[in-house]
Amino acid sequence: MSKIKQVLQLSENKVINHQIAKQLSIDKETVGNYVRFFRNDTLSPKELLKMEDPELEFRFRAGNPAYTDTRHQAFPDRLPHFNESLAHKHVTRYLVWEEYIRQYPDGYRKSQFFYHLKQHLIASKPVLR
Repeated sequence: MSKIKQVLQLSENKVINHQIAKQLSIDKETVGNYVRFFRNDTLSPKELLKMEDPELEFRFRAGNPAYTDTRHQAFPDRLPHFNESLAHKHVTRYLVWEEYIRQYPDGYRKSQFFYHLKQHLIASKPVLR
């Protein structure tokens, strides 16, 4: 069950935000943001709880602004090159990032670069069934 749904359930059971945050190991301001979202939503809490986790997550987050960022436009084109570079011995993600930032000085900083690269690497792995 997603954290958002857990927050909603606990909030509906009249658990205070501070206790929810402690119980779920998340920041109390995050809990407050979730609770405010639920109160302002057009659907009732019962209707929200009936939703599947991905559907509820999408309703709460409604898109990912990282992919509307202009820095992301050049990044996907470079992914095959990154994969090829990482296949070589002694080439690290950090070295690949250094090369990327030399070519795109306004590109992603290290943590965002690593995040997007990791997402691509996870998505590109074959799934065995």
